Amino acid sequence: MNNIFERPFPRVELHPATLKHLRKGHPWTTKDKFTELFPRHRLFIIGTDRNSNETALLLHDPNHPKVKARAWTLKPPFVEAVKNFRDELYQRLQNAFRKRTQSTYYSSRDNLYLVFGEGDFLPGLFIQKFGDTYLIQYYARFWVDIEKILLSIFRKVMKEFDLSGQLLIQERYPNAKSKCRRVDKKGQVESTVIDEEGIKMEVHPGRAHDPGVYTDAASIREKLTNKIKECDSLLNLYCYTGAFSLKALKEDVSNVTSVDLSPKYIKQLEKNIELNDSFDKSKHKSVTGDVNKVIADLVKNKDSFDMIICDPPSASSDGKKMSSAVKNYEKLLPKLGKLVNTKGSLVIFLNTHNVTRKSFKSKIQEIIKSSKMNFEIKNEWSLGDDCPVTKGFPEGDYLKVLVLEKK
Repeated sequence: MNNIFERPFPRVELHPATLKHLRKGHPWTTKDKFTELFPRHRLFIIGTDRNSNETALLLHDPNHPKVKARAWTLKPPFVEAVKNFRDELYQRLQNAFRKRTQSTYYSSRDNLYLVFGEGDFLPGLFIQKFGDTYLIQYYARFWVDIEKILLSIFRKVMKEFDLSGQLLIQERYPNAKSKCRRVDKKGQVESTVIDEEGIKMEVHPGRAHDPGVYTDAASIREKLTNKIKECDSLLNLYCYTGAFSLKALKEDVSNVTSVDLSPKYIKQLEKNIELNDSFDKSKHKSVTGDVNKVIADLVKNKDSFDMIICDPPSASSDGKKMSSAVKNYEKLLPKLGKLVNTKGSLVIFLNTHNVTRKSFKSKIQEIIKSSKMNFEIKNEWSLGDDCPVTKGFPEGDYLKVLVLEKK
């Protein structure tokens, strides 16, 4: 590719709808008849309105099937903004790191996002900290093309904040292989053990979509601490590697049951329990199997729990059809209600930006009413401070959590 800072920078007309969304805070320029005219081989392009007025400096992503460009700044002059790109990138990384290192959660957990893409005004760039391992993820091809610049500035910021460790890079944009590569040296990407509020968990940052912990849900686990302390029993459905189960064991819950279809995840959960010497392993039960069948058995046996965690995949398949988590709650929620003790709670998740927060809440209220469930919504939670969401960008606001309490 030619020098990315070479002038003149292409000027491209943007769709009126794109301009409207940009001004409201949505940073993406998605595929349309206008983007088909964008020059393919330039990384910086200047967006204009129909009157040729310059409106935005965009980071071009021509190979992405949907998101063709992402806004870097809406503040002209844009030629100067390109000239000052390195300094601005440094400042944005510095601001993102400062926000985390000055937070209350920074000292209590070492799995967090140091950079959360558009929420930190670093579109398509995510950086997770797993102990002393730093996973840099590219959701836009742009960052691959300026990787040397990015890494140079990233190392400078790390040094300023006294951070050091293994650097990994993972390309997550469409058609990327998603494999991790080490920046410092060749060789296998190693697993590591993280600490989250005194809980040890083994993670595998090098695994494409399966590191072994949902970092974006760490704040939810922290918010549930006091409620979990009051429990004698907890059921963790779709438990993955068991972060919520580990939280319950740490708080000395007497009866913790974890359910997942994957033997691999259950095995990792049990390994995580072994990492925590103080946990009473006799208080935990692992169940490998289909969640719906397990729930049916629990209802049949008249089992009950003080808290149920339900974090289903956003879409699941039984081999014949695909169903969404929202649709699945129509049948699932009334069954779960039968398993909750008096004054107990249901903590239900939705992980998709395709359903708004308002729609999710309305749907759950509708199910509660139509099924005559004796529950009310007590809490509504979203992503934590290390996963900021910008106004006008619903795609970034994907995690929805409702806490339902039995009356």
